[in-house]
Amino acid sequence: MKRRFLSILLVTFVAPQVCSQTEEIPRLELTEAFPAQGKFKLPLRVGHHSTDPDVYYVVEQDGVILRIPRDGGVKGREIFLDWRKRCLRKNWEEGLLGLAFDPDYADNEFIYIYYSEKVVAEKGAGAIRRRSVIARLKKIDGFAGPTVDIESELVILTVPQPFGNHNGGAILFGPDGMLYIALGDGGKANDPHGNGQNRETLLGSILRIDVRGASVARP
Repeated sequence: MKRRFLSILLVTFVAPQVCSQTEEIPRLELTEAFPAQGKFKLPLRVGHHSTDPDVYYVVEQDGVILRIPRDGGVKGREIFLDWRKRCLRKNWEEGLLGLAFDPDYADNEFIYIYYSEKVVAEKGAGAIRRRSVIARLKKIDGFAGPTVDIESELVILTVPQPFGNHNGGAILFGPDGMLYIALGDGGKANDPHGNGQNRETLLGSILRIDVRGASVARP
């Protein structure tokens, strides 16, 4: 598998003082956001939380979440979560795809992730061999800094995926305290199963679920 390493860029607008319908569209300028960091491996999301104001969290698709200084001119990075042994990366659009901090993260220290997982399929044609997983984990404070306890995983939701692409992956909490999940249509090209227009499947949807009070007995 080829490895791709990317920089994270900031997009800024360079606009004239007065805009009108006859003027050109403002130029875009790209600026490297973290020049001291060097390259990242397939970064999908950059997030932060108010409890850690000097840090950004970078989600890499291969299964790692990094903590890096918010000041782009400062070197150093720490692994917050290493999920590489648990997430499926057979296809270009699979892997660790999403991260969200619980609205009460300052108190409960819960994070939520969206990742691809291999499934041991039953024999027979059409057996599903992969699925998307929404899981909750808990932060712990160690000698080397905060990390995620990988044994704290609570699986909230699983969705079978017919193919390895169009898996979506964005998860965010809304102002209503609910978790919003963007699921792709499940692939392949041109949505051959018609999932995007089928209300009987979760695929091709944006879900809104209540994860407050989730437990092993009632995820």
